[in-house]
Amino acid sequence: MTKTWMCGVAALAMTLVGCTSSTGLTKRVLDAQEDLTRFQCECGFAAGGYATVNECLTDRLLTNAERDCLVASYSPAIDMNKSHVDCIADAFEAFARCIRGHGCTISEAQVQACEAQHDPDVRCGSDDICHGLTGERRTDCLAEAARADRAADMCFPDED
Repeated sequence: MTKTWMCGVAALAMTLVGCTSSTGLTKRVLDAQEDLTRFQCECGFAAGGYATVNECLTDRLLTNAERDCLVASYSPAIDMNKSHVDCIADAFEAFARCIRGHGCTISEAQVQACEAQHDPDVRCGSDDICHGLTGERRTDCLAEAARADRAADMCFPDED
């Protein structure tokens, strides 16, 4: 899986955070995503076409520059609806814990059970970063979220 894929997951996950600052919330989402990436590399590096866990991690984890870029890209959007994003972050972190809890022998059925149990659409009403906002606040949030997505694309200039 590519870093661009991680960016897409991070974008979805950005709807899921919970510290007091939007920067902290963004970092929290990225931490949960990176925890899942570490788990995937630890358990399935060979299936992913890698010779070692470290090769997988080097290829799939965000660099510090990519991470900083994503934080800068998404924090303003998250700041517009922090309480909802906090709910989503809780769901995403619970999903990561659920997956890790099954260990490397996790089955597809167990993955699906973790997804169903910790789906932000169910736990939080939606995985939309602007969920629950109305009127001008929603319009402004949607515009900022679209800007954040465009900015995040620039965090990965070498990928198509």
